[in-house]
Order: sequence, then structure tokens, then C-alpha cells
Amino acid sequence: MNLRLVFIISLIFYSQSFSQNYELSILGIKIAQAKQEITNSKIKYLVKSESILNLFYPIKNKYITSYDSTDYSITSFNKVISENDFSADLEAKIDSANNFIYDGKHIINLPDKTKNIFLLLTMAQREPNQNIDTKWFNYEHEGNIGKARFVWADSSNVWNGRDSVLCDHYRLDIKLNKPSKDLYKETDYFMRNIFTDNVTRELWISKSRPRQIILVSFKNSLFPFPLLAKLKESSIR
Repeated sequence: MNLRLVFIISLIFYSQSFSQNYELSILGIKIAQAKQEITNSKIKYLVKSESILNLFYPIKNKYITSYDSTDYSITSFNKVISENDFSADLEAKIDSANNFIYDGKHIINLPDKTKNIFLLLTMAQREPNQNIDTKWFNYEHEGNIGKARFVWADSSNVWNGRDSVLCDHYRLDIKLNKPSKDLYKETDYFMRNIFTDNVTRELWISKSRPRQIILVSFKNSLFPFPLLAKLKESSIR
């Protein structure tokens, strides 16, 4: 097989839509499901509450991020939120001066090659650990600017529902500059809590291709039981 054919096959493989389904739980109790869809230029997350959470705090949220596939830098972001008694439809797009403009009126000047939380997760699935470990990346979070990095902890096995899978285990650190003012006084639960100082963020990504996020853990130091997002068996490749 010549190099040109290998390149074409690889291009076809990475151009296909890549989807994964997750089950979110606390203390083994299923509370929501999430679907991740990735293409070469867009990543989408759909989150919907289930079981007991759906009775007390119903959630049906959508997050869409478009990006430059050469460096994972953000080009647009949209979220549509229906969460208990809070709803929102927020959109931001980058212009030719590298300004990120929210809802056509809030202007944020982005540093070079800026990511958001969803692009960090995409990058972690596509890049080997030596390309991302301990490197600080420019980060944007609903108008706030900061830095984020992955810290590789170890290689460890995680049960995926069928087998024990060897994974890269990372901690995700996020540091935001102190904002002069918040663009939006209200936001959804995930975006409000993902960057707080008292949260430990960990993820386990399979070493074998296609690299999949097998497990994600969010643990608040004030609440000892982590929120887990685990790959559903139907998504195992």
C-alpha cells in the first residue's frame, strides 16, 4: 500500500462523524445521558436529564462549537438551554480581527489559538499525551479569558462494560483571569461549575484508536461523591 493511499484512507476515517453516548451518575444513580458528536470542524453535545433528576431539575441542553481543525481554535459557539426554570439561546462568532462577539454585542478579544471546554475534550481524544501534557492553552469561557492544561497522571485500566481498557489518565486544570464583569448573570449548571476552584476534573481516554473518552469524573471538594460520565456500552468501538 503506497503512502498516498494511506493518506486518503486516513482522511476518510477522520472526516467521518464520530459519536459517543454517555451515562451520567452520582453514587451509582443514573441522572442524565449525554451524546457527543465530533466532525473535523464541529463538536456537539446533547444533555438530557433522566430518572429522579428529571422530576426535580429537568435538563435538555445543547452545546455546539465550531473550530479550526488545524489547531482546535474556536470559531463559533452556540448553546440552547432548557434547565428547570432557566432557558437561554446564546451564540458567539469570531470576526476577522479575532474578536469573539456574543449575541452581536459583547466583544471579547481572543488570544491566539483559544479553546473552550468542548475543544479541550476534542483535542484530548485526538492528540497523544506528549502533545498536550502540562502545556497551557488559551481558554475562553462565556466571555472570560484564562488558561487550561491537561496533566497526565498515569496509564491505567478502566472497565468499559465489556473489557478492561488501557487509558491515558489526565487531570484538567482551568484558571480564569478575574473578569471585570460577567456577560451573563445566569448560566446553566455545567458552565457555572466546570471552572470553579474546588472542582477536580479527571478523564480517562483509551490509548487504542479510535481514542474514546471512557470515563470523566467531576468532584467537588465540598461534596465527596463525584459526578461520573461513563461511556455507554453501545458506543464502544
